This record gives sequence, structure tokens and C-alpha cells, in this order.
Amino acid sequence: SVLNKSNLKGTKCGTVSASFLHLK
Repeated sequence: SVLNKSNLKGTKCGTVSASFLHLK
């Protein structure tokens, strides 16, 4: 459960980072 939550958070962060880089 904890690992899954951490993985989901990492994926969300990665998506936001990619979106930011694309926007920039």
C-alpha cells in the first residue's frame, strides 16, 4: 500500500515535470 502510494506520487510528479518542460 505504501509502496503503491509512493509510486503513484512519483508518477504524478513525473507527469507534472514533463508537462512543465513541454510548456516551457
